[in-house]
Amino acid sequence: MRRGIRLALSYVAALMVCACATYKPPTAGATARMKFTGDHYYAYVDEGNSCSTRQMVGKEMWPSTYVKAGQRTRIEQGIDTSGLAYAFKCGFALSFEPQAETTYVSEYKREGTRCKIGLFRLSAKGDLTKEPSMRMESPRACF
Repeated sequence: MRRGIRLALSYVAALMVCACATYKPPTAGATARMKFTGDHYYAYVDEGNSCSTRQMVGKEMWPSTYVKAGQRTRIEQGIDTSGLAYAFKCGFALSFEPQAETTYVSEYKREGTRCKIGLFRLSAKGDLTKEPSMRMESPRACF
């Protein structure tokens, strides 16, 4: 129960701090499927590379959403429990060039006080391969 309360509070805090829009997947043009997996508390998509274009991905879209294909896209994923008795912050930003009709999996893993991220392409057989266009970026503080 306590973990659920902490999760809810940190999610609300992230929404209040980010001052950003909720992500709206593209409705026209070529797209790629995007999945956010792991024990993260937030996920963002930024197709314009600025605080004004950064959009928070709603938790209901973490298992499956879509991004524009054919242009470098920035994503962020992590955990931030700042302000709570149990404070922990670990997040990553990366960019990649999604290809049309391809599924990508952003895999966030937390192991104690350490965390890591990987971005993979998902094959039709369910195999994951590292995304070659991925570049690590500096996380953005947008207030």
